[in-house]
Amino acid sequence: MDEQVNIQTENTETTLDNSVSVPEKFRVTKEDGSIDYNATMQKMLESYTQLEKRVGTGDLPPKTENEYKIDYTKFPEGIKIDPEREKSFLKLCHTMGMTNKQVQGVMDRYAELITEGLKIQESQRKSTEETLRNEWGDNFDTNIRLAQKAFLAYADEQDKANIDQFGNNPALLRILFKIGKDMEEDVFVKGDTGLSSDSIESLMRSEQYWNEKHPEHKVTVQKVKEFYKKKYAT
Repeated sequence: MDEQVNIQTENTETTLDNSVSVPEKFRVTKEDGSIDYNATMQKMLESYTQLEKRVGTGDLPPKTENEYKIDYTKFPEGIKIDPEREKSFLKLCHTMGMTNKQVQGVMDRYAELITEGLKIQESQRKSTEETLRNEWGDNFDTNIRLAQKAFLAYADEQDKANIDQFGNNPALLRILFKIGKDMEEDVFVKGDTGLSSDSIESLMRSEQYWNEKHPEHKVTVQKVKEFYKKKYAT
């Protein structure tokens, strides 16, 4: 004859017999390895009570991943969410049994991390600019233009979209500036100067032409030479 166990919970008496298959997650065993039916039943009732509370508050995963309603307003302006990656992420969340509230919490934290990262990046950019302005003085804008020219000429296509990230490294910008400067000198040697006589005369009166220590001196002298070479070629 099957054993029966009576459990008194508040005003309701519940009976569990040993013919019932108890899920492993609820099963409580005694020291001898047998099932403690009283403890097991109590555990099952507690779980059921918690489930009732969740159902009552709506704190349950949606039926499908498509029913998640996520608010992205905390993300920094300009940050776009890739639809395919979003779909894959929400599918994983649904598989893990996450509620809409839990997923929203994860996304809000992710937005905070992105914001913090952008602030660090902006701080690094300002620090780099300050350092190079002190080094290059009035030639800062010209040198940055040459550095950008070199970067766009040699960077891979997938890296060109991230030019701002590369611009946070003073050492890299110094190298790119030198490459860009050499590129511009090559253009002046091989191509047309595109300058008028008045422009050349003005250039020859400038500091960058007569001051050998000026960072643009070599390029400027080459411009003047190329102009007169073409002008009096015949």
